[in-house]
Amino acid sequence: MKRIETNDVIYEIKDGILFCSYKENLVLDVTVARRIVSDRLLFTEGQEYLILIDFNNLKSANKEAREYMNAFDGGLKGLIGGAFVSDKIAVSVFINLYLKIDKPKIPTKFFSQHNEALTWLKSLTTV
Repeated sequence: MKRIETNDVIYEIKDGILFCSYKENLVLDVTVARRIVSDRLLFTEGQEYLILIDFNNLKSANKEAREYMNAFDGGLKGLIGGAFVSDKIAVSVFINLYLKIDKPKIPTKFFSQHNEALTWLKSLTTV
């Protein structure tokens, strides 16, 4: 297992899947989003990954940050599919709204349970 902790995120690679957990009360603006993506690209060393993102600690994300994270030359760089996970109602409403409005350009789905998210991500590797 490979792991790194940055100012904003904890990244781990396990069984070929990149796990991302936002730090407590993360406020995501475009500056933070760019830093997160830059840190991720350094950590993954140019490899493409499926990603599981734990959103439980995300406090907010502005429109510019969301647009950057949904761009192929931004937050989607190096990603082939993503699962969003949170057991918080407010976060699940936010994520489901994002999925409906911004329509991510890679396979993406929201889950309330990590094990369900992992099962779905692993199914993407068999397609």
